[in-house]
Amino acid sequence: MKRLQQEMEAINVSADKAVEDSEKIFIELIRIIQKRRSDVKQQIRSQQKTEVSRVKELQEKLEQKITELKRKDATLEQLLNTEDHNQFLHLYPSVSALNSSAGGETTVPGLDAVSQKLPVIIFTILSCHCLLHCLHIFNCI
Repeated sequence: MKRLQQEMEAINVSADKAVEDSEKIFIELIRIIQKRRSDVKQQIRSQQKTEVSRVKELQEKLEQKITELKRKDATLEQLLNTEDHNQFLHLYPSVSALNSSAGGETTVPGLDAVSQKLPVIIFTILSCHCLLHCLHIFNCI
């Protein structure tokens, strides 16, 4: 009987030890999982900030490009409405610069010179992405 009592005590001590050990293991696992969760959360937030910054930078660049294109469109619209070819060359300095660098007159050329430079003028305007405006100017000349 005493032996059964000792065996029962040994079983209880062993069970208590197993419960205590498993409790320590689960507490450590919970700690590791919480740490990992915190690390993952931090990585996600860091990536979020990086991506938001990248998108904001892209948005700013696009807004600048839109502003630039609107400015060019307004300039081309003004040129489109210009009937005086000399005024056209004054309003669009890159065409005047092409005329000077191409060995043309340093003064604003007359209508004949404009007709000779028409391919250069059309190419310059096409480079500004305004095909419709170019065709209209071509028809007006």
